[in-house]
Amino acid sequence: MRSKTCFNAVSTIALRAALGLPAAVATMLVPMAAHAQSGVAQYDIAPQSLASALDAFTRISGMSLVYDGTLPNTRSNGAEGKMSAPEALSRLLTGTGLTFRMLDSSSFTLIEAPHRAAP
Repeated sequence: MRSKTCFNAVSTIALRAALGLPAAVATMLVPMAAHAQSGVAQYDIAPQSLASALDAFTRISGMSLVYDGTLPNTRSNGAEGKMSAPEALSRLLTGTGLTFRMLDSSSFTLIEAPHRAAP
């Protein structure tokens, strides 16, 4: 009889853990999604390689980046301060020859910046 009680207690704990895990994961994901859509976040991205700066951007913003081919082997000037994801991405891309276009509420595509005609 004792082993049955122990089994029931373990089963109850396992069941609660199994039911609680999805709720815990959902609870963690909701703030991340809200953060990505709230529009403003604290960016502390120091000047570094463009690839590293963009990796940091996606971690902070929760946004996805889509681009064709490889990134230019250049440095980003970084982005420091509280700002929107588009503003941070614009700062990161300044002087790199790239710009961006928003694809949907959670992703951007990187494109070649238009060349300015000489005056």
